[in-house]
Amino acid sequence: MIATQHINTSSGYCGSQDRTMELCRSLQCPQKTPDRIWHRLKIVSGTEKTVCNKLQERKIPCYSPSVRVKSNTVLEQKNVMFPGNIFAALTEQDLRDLSNDFFIEEIEKNQPETRADLIDWDITFMVFAERLNCFYPFQKVPSCPPCPKGTPGLDFCELRGQNGGYILLIPEKKNSMENAFFRFDSISANIEFTLPQSFFVKIMNIK
Repeated sequence: MIATQHINTSSGYCGSQDRTMELCRSLQCPQKTPDRIWHRLKIVSGTEKTVCNKLQERKIPCYSPSVRVKSNTVLEQKNVMFPGNIFAALTEQDLRDLSNDFFIEEIEKNQPETRADLIDWDITFMVFAERLNCFYPFQKVPSCPPCPKGTPGLDFCELRGQNGGYILLIPEKKNSMENAFFRFDSISANIEFTLPQSFFVKIMNIK
């Protein structure tokens, strides 16, 4: 688990501000053709890079979200955000071809059909979490807090994707920070950032 701590946004994890912003902009949602559907692949933990390389050799779009951890030097470490999980946009033929792959423990079926949309939105929000992580660390949490509807004076914000994907922003009353909770239902995982207020919107608007 990564401890939440304040990081100077003028430099982020990656050295200079320019380099950090360049990295942030380079993080884009993976693209797929209409004949492909996103699936969650449960794989042997530690083989994420190997499996992604094998899929890319087959021209199969895939995605394995990363977490950046500041080391004791100016360099960063890039680790897997959710070990044992990757996402791949597969055709029916891909499903058959990969069924006996040694490193793939399970290709989850998209039942109901809306699960494919859920995965698509989760990936969108995971990429956004990667962008925030260029500047700030996060911690994994057991669950997202309930939406504080009806709380006087609390200007919270909810973001929902179609059929999946969820972000909840809750400002802290005693300072100028806010907590951003991400819920990824496709892998039953939740993370939390502590950010300066308005920083979330700033990164969201980066093209």
